[in-house]
Amino acid sequence: MKGDSRLLLYAVIAGVVAFAGTKLYAVEPTHEEIRTAMQTYALEVTHKNGGFFPIHDDKTGQERKLTFQRVHERVGKLSTKDGYFSCADFVDQTTGEALDVDFWVTVSPDGTLNVTDAEVHKVNGKPRFTYNEKDEKIMLN
Repeated sequence: MKGDSRLLLYAVIAGVVAFAGTKLYAVEPTHEEIRTAMQTYALEVTHKNGGFFPIHDDKTGQERKLTFQRVHERVGKLSTKDGYFSCADFVDQTTGEALDVDFWVTVSPDGTLNVTDAEVHKVNGKPRFTYNEKDEKIMLN
């Protein structure tokens, strides 16, 4: 009996170790909650920067100053890492160009939604990348 108890204990410990790195969420966030987190982030960053949302444009090397317009309805779930993405519309305060910026959001273990990255997706409707049917990012020329 004593040997059986040790075996059971080892099985329980192995199970705990196996799940230690796994994020378990009771409920996935709704698309509305994800969009709200993105909008809140964009507005907070805009406020902290005196009325503009700063973003580095990797393609041009420019530091852009953007005016936030809205977050899109569609929310995608990242298949390559934990998290979600959606787009938001902005206007460049200097050039007047319409920019579509993608935001990536992750969920912390306590359920908090965190914007972890932002990238210029489109300029005046011309995409720099797209997503395949698995919501994986595909770069365009």
